[in-house]
Amino acid sequence: MLLLPGRQVVKRSPHRRVGYISCPWLQKEQPQYESLLELYFARIALLCPNLISISSQPFNFDVGDGAFYTPDFGLSFPGKKKVIVEVKPRDFVAKHAGKLSAARVRLEEHGFEFLLATEDQIYADDRHQRASMYLRYARAHYSASEVAAARAVLIAQAYPQSLNSLSDVLEGNKSVLMHLIGRREFLLSSDLRSEELFYINEKKESSDGYISVSAWLGHTDW
Repeated sequence: MLLLPGRQVVKRSPHRRVGYISCPWLQKEQPQYESLLELYFARIALLCPNLISISSQPFNFDVGDGAFYTPDFGLSFPGKKKVIVEVKPRDFVAKHAGKLSAARVRLEEHGFEFLLATEDQIYADDRHQRASMYLRYARAHYSASEVAAARAVLIAQAYPQSLNSLSDVLEGNKSVLMHLIGRREFLLSSDLRSEELFYINEKKESSDGYISVSAWLGHTDW
C-alpha cells in the first residue's frame, strides 16, 4: 500500500472551526483539527494511556476504483502499534460506509488498527468536557520545584484514590494535581472521571500493554 503525504489541515475558513492543539509535554508537532468534533476527539486521545504521538491526516492512499482516502488522525503506541482514526458525525457514516470499509481492509492488511469515532463516543457522559478541563491544566505552567514536591507526596500514597482525597493530601493544591493528571501521570478510566485514580510512572505507562486502545477511546461500527 503506497502511503502518500497527508494534506495541510489548517486553512482559514469562515465556515469551519480549525486550529492547532498545543501539547509540548508529549511532542513538538501540534495536532491539527478542522471541526469541533475532531478537536474534542484529539483532546480525549491526548489523555489515552500509553499514547506516544498523535498526527493529523498522516497520509492518504488508494482504496480502489480511483478513490483515495485520508484518515483524520494517526496514533502511535508502544510495540509499534499504530491506530488510525476517522472522526465523523454519525449522520454521515452511512453515506461513506463503502469507502470506510475499503480503507479498513487496506489498513488492517498492513498492520494498522482502524477506528471510527462519532459524537456517540466523543460526547459520551460529557467526557469531552472533562478532557478539555484536564488539558487546560496540563498546559499551565508550574515551577519545577512545586511539581516535584507534589509528585513526591503523591508517589507515597496508596491507590486508588479520588481527586478530592488526593487534593486533601496536597493541602488543597488541586491545580498541580490536575496538571499531573492532564500530563498522564495518573491512569484515567475511559469516562475520564476522577473518582478512582491510579498513579503511574513513565516507565510503566510506556511499557505495559494492559489498556485496550479501542475500548478506551471508544469506536462505532458501520
